[in-house]
Amino acid sequence: DNLKYSSTFGVVAVMFFVLMTIGKSVQSLIEDGYNTDDDVKLFPDGIKDVMQATPLALNAFASHMIVPRIYYELHDDDNVPRIQQMREIIRVSVSISAVLYLSMGAFAYVEFGDSTQGDVLKNFCIQDT
Repeated sequence: DNLKYSSTFGVVAVMFFVLMTIGKSVQSLIEDGYNTDDDVKLFPDGIKDVMQATPLALNAFASHMIVPRIYYELHDDDNVPRIQQMREIIRVSVSISAVLYLSMGAFAYVEFGDSTQGDVLKNFCIQDT
């Protein structure tokens, strides 16, 4: 109950950004085609690439600090115990996070290729030229 408005706003903001990135990427693909000059990397080249990607992946799913509060706010139901409700919440939230992160990563990579930065927002300029 305490986090429902701020959490909803956060998820909607991320979904908006992902949808805008998908739209921009599809628009670029339709207008310009795919740039085959970029080397597509599906796997890291070395340990340095793994070490750079690990914090992002871990941060994407780091919600453990709010789990006790969410569990506390759940109500016992005659048919569904709180632990089962919590499992469902975790399953849904991790699934949504994974879909959003994978979509954002894939479409940003299609849009920007090798010049994709760690913070994708830095790839978008304020004035589209």
